[in-house]
Amino acid sequence: MWIGGLCQCRQQHRDDEVIDHAGSSIKAALIPTPDQVLLPSMETIDEAEEESKTTSSEADQLMQQIQQELEEETRRHDNALVCSNQRVKEEKERHSKQHRLLEAKLLQAIAQAEGSATVIIG
Repeated sequence: MWIGGLCQCRQQHRDDEVIDHAGSSIKAALIPTPDQVLLPSMETIDEAEEESKTTSSEADQLMQQIQQELEEETRRHDNALVCSNQRVKEEKERHSKQHRLLEAKLLQAIAQAEGSATVIIG
């Protein structure tokens, strides 16, 4: 963030310097080393790199998890289709068997009716 032409971090360091020149003891801990320069989000570069690695690792784990879920869904779907296709096949076989049985009964009933009619006529 920019304050009066200086970034907030620089302004903070200038304020610390003013306090130090005003008679307080010099506080070396307040002056960051180059590898600890504060980012706008007030994190050090090292913390940002670590967070980036963590985020990348978390993203990799999430992608692996989703890919596993996708593979499991594909297996579930394939298994469901196999079961469904088997059920359809069994239903067609049952229907054909039942249809043949009913046709045979119908032919038998027709033959009996014709036989009764023949006996009555004859």
